[in-house]
Parts: sequence; structure tokens; C-alpha cells
Amino acid sequence: MDNFKKLDEIKKLKEGPDNETAEEALERLGSVIKMVKNSDELDDDMKEYIESYKFCEGDKVTEEDIKKEEERNDIVLPKKYKEFLLKYGKFGFTDSEQRAPIFPLMSMTDILSDWFGREDKKELEQYLLKVAGEKALTRLENLYAFAYGDRQLQLEWNHYFDYNCIDPETGEPGIRFFDQEDIEDLAADYQGASFDAFMSWAVDEQIELIVNEFE
Repeated sequence: MDNFKKLDEIKKLKEGPDNETAEEALERLGSVIKMVKNSDELDDDMKEYIESYKFCEGDKVTEEDIKKEEERNDIVLPKKYKEFLLKYGKFGFTDSEQRAPIFPLMSMTDILSDWFGREDKKELEQYLLKVAGEKALTRLENLYAFAYGDRQLQLEWNHYFDYNCIDPETGEPGIRFFDQEDIEDLAADYQGASFDAFMSWAVDEQIELIVNEFE
């Protein structure tokens, strides 16, 4: 849609400020969606369609569910992530990228086996050695995916907690992004994002998609 009057105002909210919390990021996304829905320039169908970019609550998750998941994988989940699970359930976003939650978590070993059709772990290891090196195999055992999606049914991806790189200040794993084109990245050592930073980035992406609807 050309000349949407609120577009410039929405663009100002495309990027969150430094140190934005996850809650503040969701408020920013809510403000953008409200701006669009309150516009007298758009028809009801478009206003309803914009709802597809909202943050979504999911099936309830209890403290017992979280405890079982931590014990099953012998990990401690990030504090803010656990707070969001308890408040919003299996949360995620709905849009053209199909961002969806994974809970219980999935190991990246299982995800890669599904992607590449290598159910035999030894065959998967040989494949990863060839394309990403021995370091990727060592790191793989400590990666746990909590979200997945696809880009127009073409490129699948995951967000995962990397327990190879623990933040020395918080004692928590960073969040990293992985897709089928970045398999060599599994061997890279770097600190991923905090949960707040991840949610801020995710909202940036949502608002960018909304802006694209009007450009």
C-alpha cells in the first residue's frame, strides 16, 4: 500500500533501543500493531491480516514441566526464558517466517538427523565431519533448540541455546541462530545473545515484515 501515513512513525520503532528488555520489545510490537489497526486508511481485511504478526501465547507450561526438561537434558534454562514459559506458555510469533516454539527442547543432533535424513548417528557424524569439522561434533551435544521455522517453505532454521559458551556474568547460555546454509557455523565459538536481546531482535524482524507490507 502506497503512502500509508503512519509508515514513517512505524519505521521509528523498527529497531529497539540498547538494553531493551523482552517485555519492552513486546510493548513495541503491540504499539505498531495497534497503530495499524487504528488507522482509518485500511480496510478490515488488512487490519485483521496484521494480527498475524503478533506475539502469541501457547499451551500452558508449569514449573514441573520446566524442572523435568532441565533434568532430562542436565541443563539449567535461562531465567527470563523460564519466566516467559510460565507466563505465556509455549510462546512464539505467527507470520510468513512461521516462527514456532519447541518445548520440550530438541537437541541439534536430532534436528540435523531429521533435516538430512541421517537417522544413524554415526552417518550424521561422518557427514558433519566432512562439512563442518570435528569441532562441530564436539559442540553439537550441548546445543538445544527452542524455536524453529521456515522461510516460505524453503529454508528451515532454528534458535538454540548454546551450552558450550556460558556468559561469565549471568552463568547462562547464549542464544544462536542456525539454518541449513550455515552448518559450518556449528563449529564457531562465540557468545550468543541474551534472552532479552533475542526477543528485541525478534520484534525488530516482526516490525520489518510489517513495514514491508506497506512499501
